[in-house]
Amino acid sequence: MTNPYPVPRLPNPLTEAGLRELMKQRPFWDVAHPQSELYRRAVEQGFKFLYPGQAKYDAIGKMITPEPRSSHEVAGEVAAFNQEMDRLEGMLSR
Repeated sequence: MTNPYPVPRLPNPLTEAGLRELMKQRPFWDVAHPQSELYRRAVEQGFKFLYPGQAKYDAIGKMITPEPRSSHEVAGEVAAFNQEMDRLEGMLSR
């Protein structure tokens, strides 16, 4: 049996634009979609890889947008995440 819904993978190389594209896919915005939560978690994890606790604040408490890590720096984390999604998809396809 194959899974009729794809398990999300992070774009590699990981970029903010790639994550925004993942956010445009139906499972992300359609909370009734069976894979919605997986897509939301994938996007959230992708942003955590790019911006790992780097939030900074100015003198009045306004958040300063940090520079993202490069796609080269996060390539190993993205590969590990996608391998986990491969394993999950294999389990769902049984």
